[in-house]
Amino acid sequence: MTSSPLAIPHAGRGILLLAALLLAILTSTVGGPATVFAHAAYDRSEPAFAAELDAAPQRVDLWFSQQLFRQEGANTFAIRDPAGTELAAGELTLDRDDRRHAFAEITIVLSQGRYFLAWTNLSADDGDDEAGRTVFYVGRAATAAEIEEDRALAADALIAYPGDAPDDDAVPGPTDAPAPPQPIDLAEAQTEGGLDDAVIGIAIVGAFAITGLVLTGRRRERS
Repeated sequence: MTSSPLAIPHAGRGILLLAALLLAILTSTVGGPATVFAHAAYDRSEPAFAAELDAAPQRVDLWFSQQLFRQEGANTFAIRDPAGTELAAGELTLDRDDRRHAFAEITIVLSQGRYFLAWTNLSADDGDDEAGRTVFYVGRAATAAEIEEDRALAADALIAYPGDAPDDDAVPGPTDAPAPPQPIDLAEAQTEGGLDDAVIGIAIVGAFAITGLVLTGRRRERS
């Protein structure tokens, strides 16, 4: 009985299916760009972090790195004294024009002292919740001990303590000048391009291997 010109031995068909499956897995996991999300982290606030105010604020504003989800109980604030006593609390109101911005009215008068503004939020970008706190002063300056505590709080929030940021006007010398940063989109494009080339190379090698297996099977059948 003469086999069909396109007939592939049973073992060859198994190898062919396995190779196709491996190539599909490589293409889906390596070739596609990965999406990375982060929490809606603290960006800035009013009162600003470690601000020293002459008068008590009547409102607090918070800006975050991502848009917030409108859900009851998800976006909250609380003002506490250094002992942890809660003086004011409630829901944050989302800005209709900028959902990275939320605010709340303060209905009590804060006396002279140090205060913490604690917050929680729910990201509309990735669905993750986050919490943190900032600090501000009313009617007085921070003590040396409080400044050190606030520096640690800023480090936890991944922000620079006021006055500790590098001087933007400083000109680095010829020996310590940092290399210019590569644009993020260019780096991502180069990375994705390299991954695409790898996938193409694997596909070509796989195609040659499969072709060789098919031809070998045909020769065996004819003999």
